[in-house]
Amino acid sequence: MKRMLSMLLALCLTAVLPAGALAVDVTASGGGGTATVVLDAAAATFKVTVPSALPVYIAADGTVTCAASGAAKIVNHSNGPVEVTEVRVEDVNGWTKQAYGYDFSATPLNSREYTLQLNGADAVDGSVPSELFGDGGVIAGGGSADVSYAVDAAAQSTALSEVTIANVVVTVAWHSA
Repeated sequence: MKRMLSMLLALCLTAVLPAGALAVDVTASGGGGTATVVLDAAAATFKVTVPSALPVYIAADGTVTCAASGAAKIVNHSNGPVEVTEVRVEDVNGWTKQAYGYDFSATPLNSREYTLQLNGADAVDGSVPSELFGDGGVIAGGGSADVSYAVDAAAQSTALSEVTIANVVVTVAWHSA
């Protein structure tokens, strides 16, 4: 019984040894053997934070105040590089984009018109080049990219705060080098 238990224990220990610990003894010329190659890699985690809001305050006289430069960022918490593949701007709540630099002085009071510039590019066409975010659109693992923005708007009869005038949709994917 002891002998049987010892053999079973030895067999179990042999079964749990890693393949790399076993060796093949080749003594004859032209002989060969095989070895198993095991690749261990940590699972890649995709985690990117994009701004949930780009705060803008529109005073009754049309004066616009935006967040401080550098306040909005796209942050890559992943271990590998990601790429901003698209940045789209959608008008909402009846607001309409005009070309950045538009002169609102002749625009009627309370018109729902605005201009938006993201990272120096006019968003009047509904998108901006994704290459403007990060290094040609690429954000290294653990890195970030500033999202700078400027807004202008028509004068309003009352100051506006907490009113959504546009949605900025940022699409991010793994960078394929």
